[in-house]
Amino acid sequence: MDFDSSDERQIRQFLQLAIDNAGRDQLAKALEPIAPKLREFLKAGCGQWRIPEREREDLAHDVFVSLLRHPPCDPSSVERPVTALLAWLKTTKTRKLLDRQRRLKRSPLGTTADEGSLASEDDAAPLADLPQTRKLDEQVALRDELRQFEAWVGQNYPAGRALLAARRDDPDATWTELARAIGISQANAHQIRKRLAEHFVRFREACASETQERTLS
Repeated sequence: MDFDSSDERQIRQFLQLAIDNAGRDQLAKALEPIAPKLREFLKAGCGQWRIPEREREDLAHDVFVSLLRHPPCDPSSVERPVTALLAWLKTTKTRKLLDRQRRLKRSPLGTTADEGSLASEDDAAPLADLPQTRKLDEQVALRDELRQFEAWVGQNYPAGRALLAARRDDPDATWTELARAIGISQANAHQIRKRLAEHFVRFREACASETQERTLS
């Protein structure tokens, strides 16, 4: 797929806004003129993954949501904007496709379900009888804790929030994949992870202290 000089200017503008930490509305507006071409780029090459045609648009939408939430923000990306953005899109698309495969393999019914959907009464087995139940409960509890931690980090360590949010959205991805997907260097990701580990300890200490105060009050 070819991108002309006008496309390149639009992509450079989008990346510069991301570097400047612009809001999602600004990012979406900058992305709008080039969105149709990017969607076609994302939907292309899905045949080898056996993705039904109807799901390819959903995949493109999911990648766009990730792009607006965690855009690449490496300052060097504006030097070769088209290459940088397409690489980010391809990496994120591949990550989501791999995650889809993992979910298909893990699903007790052999199919994926939308997040938040409820099991019907006609399912093969009650939820309590599924062997994955305890593990799923633990995952939900951890996800809730990570959401609380993400909000806490946003106030105490903003630099770590993007990486943590990406980790929450895709817990099966490696830190290297996440760092590449959100456009930060591996060295910076390593430092952020160390700081996040320190903040997580303090977060749990703060939560424990708050729980104790409520118990004693």
